[in-house]
Amino acid sequence: MTGSGTLFELEFSVIGSNGTSGALTLSQVTLNDGGIETTVGNGSFTVDSVYDVRGKVRFWNENRPVSGVALRLEGEQNFQGESTSDGSYGINGAIAGSYELKPAKSNETSSISPYDAALVLQHAVGLTTLNGASLTAADVNKNGTVNSTDAYHILQYSVGLTQLPFSGSGVVWDFEPQTRSVHVQQSHLTNIDFTGILIGDVSGNWPDQPASQTLSLSEAHTAIASLVQVDMVARAPGLLGVMSRELNQPRLSNAPTKLAWRSIDGASENQKAFMLFAQTSAPGLVSVDAAITYPGLHTIQAGSLSDSMFLAQGNPSDDQARIGMATAAPVHGTGSLITLQSDQASLAFPTLEHIAINEGHHAVMWDQEGQWMEEDADADGHSFWQEIVAGTDPEDVHSVFQIQGSRWTDQGALEITWTSVPDKRYLIERRSMEDASAWTPVQNPTQAKHPTTAVKVSAPQLGEIYRVRVLP
Repeated sequence: MTGSGTLFELEFSVIGSNGTSGALTLSQVTLNDGGIETTVGNGSFTVDSVYDVRGKVRFWNENRPVSGVALRLEGEQNFQGESTSDGSYGINGAIAGSYELKPAKSNETSSISPYDAALVLQHAVGLTTLNGASLTAADVNKNGTVNSTDAYHILQYSVGLTQLPFSGSGVVWDFEPQTRSVHVQQSHLTNIDFTGILIGDVSGNWPDQPASQTLSLSEAHTAIASLVQVDMVARAPGLLGVMSRELNQPRLSNAPTKLAWRSIDGASENQKAFMLFAQTSAPGLVSVDAAITYPGLHTIQAGSLSDSMFLAQGNPSDDQARIGMATAAPVHGTGSLITLQSDQASLAFPTLEHIAINEGHHAVMWDQEGQWMEEDADADGHSFWQEIVAGTDPEDVHSVFQIQGSRWTDQGALEITWTSVPDKRYLIERRSMEDASAWTPVQNPTQAKHPTTAVKVSAPQLGEIYRVRVLP
């Protein structure tokens, strides 16, 4: 080997104060066992001036500390640190120079819920205005516009149908600022702070704090419920039953949302269907986040109360499905919240593992026996459940299913008139006065087209009792 150049490199660590110097002495160098003459020149070394960069990472809402944020100091050399439980971080031993400091985080995301999708929808239609960090969190695809597409992505993620980061976002967490230019020179740097924004968490309820108004249930519901036949009885002339009652105004209060299951007939004998009924008062609900377990669960749909809401259903796993619902305009009243169907005709009710309304800001009262559905809130003589089956408004005393009267026609038929709901089907039945159980259909079911329906019964017999029954 001949020529000139570096023979070897020696790397070692020194202990000393920033900027101090010391001699570097080669005490002995021998080449080829002394066969090559050497000239040794001593040198020196200087301890690099190194400094620390410190700061905190806080969440945008309520200034909560954010842990687990990776902070990378990029320059001629790279250095890194991570925020701790109080949000503080420290990057130690950075040599003097200019850097870009970049934070990053990709976990702790389960606070994203259907309620966030509802807030996006409200902003999109002008019912509310998002700004600042909440607006940044709402624009999940980073296209500069907050609209129903962002709400769709949030709802899909809330039930496990998509993964983070959101399409177009590129990051799970955003930060203000996204990067900092840092000049490390003659001292440690402190208060180099960042604000964290979880993309999709529009309400800012991070971290995963249990919502105080969220209902968690583990017991199986074994009670059996069936459709109530809503009956009004009309008798032949001379035996017409007349009902009178005092008409009171609806008596509703600003109470927690009440929930109860009811079973309905499935499409076949081997299928089972259920409705989750709700009674909620103003200002109402804008989002529902629920987990439901039932054997053979395969179809979940929005109910009459929630038919204006967007619904997303996660892929069923172990007979459990995650449901997310959101709307811009608050929903209140009484009706079915969801309808579900199963391929197994089990006697048990579905298990409501978890439900949160408005991200837990709206109280929930679970009535396992469904007693509230037997209440008559508008004092019209019909319970909540009966009015739901009839299609009338259980909170409006003037909306009621009842027979308005009967009369003989010139052709000798008995014409029965009742209040009806368009598209609802009704069946007229009759029995003798002696046999209270033997109701038989008079004719095929009638599908209503108007708020009032009149049907003629041919060849009526005196002493017979007639009734009109609404069909499910």
